[in-house]
Amino acid sequence: MSDHIPPKADLETAVREALQARGKAAADAERTALVRIVLGLLRLMIDPTGGLPATLAGTLFGIAPVPVQMAQRIVDYWLAGLADNPPYPQRPQMWPILASAFQTVWEPVPAETELGVLVNVCIGLLVDRYPNGPQAAKQGVAQAIVRAYTIGV
Repeated sequence: MSDHIPPKADLETAVREALQARGKAAADAERTALVRIVLGLLRLMIDPTGGLPATLAGTLFGIAPVPVQMAQRIVDYWLAGLADNPPYPQRPQMWPILASAFQTVWEPVPAETELGVLVNVCIGLLVDRYPNGPQAAKQGVAQAIVRAYTIGV
């Protein structure tokens, strides 16, 4: 298990390589949002005190705090959300759920492109890890993604 957070440039490279390995491309704003999520999750999970947020983040996302693996998994969640196969019927609900999650952390809602990345990462994660989860699962995942995004600056 890694106990340090690599430089942001290394995470940008990891996200870019994960996209290339999957034969996909992303706009600059989309890649930046993916990197922010990865960095934020690493900051949540690499907790020198071994606190509860680190444990919960690892359990929620099913990811170890290994930077390259984290980048790969977040890219996979994003691509799964984009593919929307099978269609995610609650997709329209995710936009306001994420927007309201930003209000709980006193942060402005990002632009549509970045918010779209967050929506698709949430959907990919929900379909993979919580396919029949209740409404609370959607809200919990949205809150966690928003928290990671906001601290991944």
